[in-house]
Amino acid sequence: ADVAAARRVLDFQLHWFLQPVTAGDYPEVMRQAVGHRLPAFSHEQRQRLKGSIDVLGLNYYMSQLATPGRRPINNEPPPT
Repeated sequence: ADVAAARRVLDFQLHWFLQPVTAGDYPEVMRQAVGHRLPAFSHEQRQRLKGSIDVLGLNYYMSQLATPGRRPINNEPPPT
């Protein structure tokens, strides 16, 4: 559960802007959690985005504790 939480943090902090330009769409975990609030790319937009960067420079100096939460990301009440 902790590993999944850490991956979610990476998806929401890094892959939300990196994955569209490398793979053509947002990470699946974001699509599931954010749903209709996440913009949708048309097929043509996905094809144009995919591989559209020539160079990526990234310096990311931060640590963050990631643990599985009790409340889902989409702010719905937890199941009872």
